[in-house]
Amino acid sequence: MKTSSLASLVVLISGFGGMYACSAQQQDSRPNRSGSTGDAGSGGTGFAGTGVAGTYSSAGTYSTAGTYGTAGTYGAGGTGTAGTYGTAGTAGTGVAGTYGVGGTGTAGTGTAGTGTAGTGTAGTGTAGSGTAGSGAVTCDTKFALGTDGFVRAPGAGGECWHGYASAGCDTGSTCNPKTYAACTAPCALSFSGMVGPANAGNSYAGVAYIGFGINQATGAASSTPMKVSGSGLNVNYTSTGPAVRIQISSGNAAATRWCANLTGSATIPYAMFNTKCFDPTPDGAPFNPASDMIDQVQITVPGGAATAPFSVTITSIADM
Repeated sequence: MKTSSLASLVVLISGFGGMYACSAQQQDSRPNRSGSTGDAGSGGTGFAGTGVAGTYSSAGTYSTAGTYGTAGTYGAGGTGTAGTYGTAGTAGTGVAGTYGVGGTGTAGTGTAGTGTAGTGTAGTGTAGSGTAGSGAVTCDTKFALGTDGFVRAPGAGGECWHGYASAGCDTGSTCNPKTYAACTAPCALSFSGMVGPANAGNSYAGVAYIGFGINQATGAASSTPMKVSGSGLNVNYTSTGPAVRIQISSGNAAATRWCANLTGSATIPYAMFNTKCFDPTPDGAPFNPASDMIDQVQITVPGGAATAPFSVTITSIADM
């Protein structure tokens, strides 16, 4: 009987150990739903019994189902992996930040800002001493003589005749001034003197003249021949002494000088200009505006039978 009781007690203690071990496993496996059912099967009530109830504790072997609770380790694996995936977030923020730097760099204030276009080529380069230096001249609204003797005469269609004024006379005449390079303001295009005789004996040499170039650049020594734009020449002047003529020319050859007689300020059609306007009936070559070119315009004072005093002032001359 004692032996039987001792065996029962060993069984009971063994069952109790198994039950305890099972209970500990059940606590670890609570995240698993099947683990909570095993806990109800081996509840503390079975252990609380004495004697025979210990035999029932063999049912504690059923609690080994608690080993199923190890499935809880799957839960731990889930947490670990998902955490690693979070590093993908870091990559997103990093790269985008670097791209932001490129946004503000070159395009901001570099080359286009104040560089080449500012004070470089356009500022003092080409425009400074280029085209204007070669003789581009503009006229005022009225005929004008500068203190350097340079004439600007506005004309037809916005045209501008321009060139240096000059005066002169043959060796048998006297005239003054002959240059206007040091004219005192207000300058006047005028001269006076004594014109010598013009007869067959001196080959009609007696003459005095005053005028200006019509296509002469500032600083240039001579004019460049050009065609007229208008239909006639408007001449405003005052004079005393012999009757005067208006003359247009290109060179000194008789064939390139055309004249018309004047009796007062007037507009003279180009068709009236002739290389022999001094004949009673002009029988020389007429001026042809379509083909003939000129570079000078002058008022001339022809000599007569004897030496005579004269004075001439040009108020304006313009192609009209």
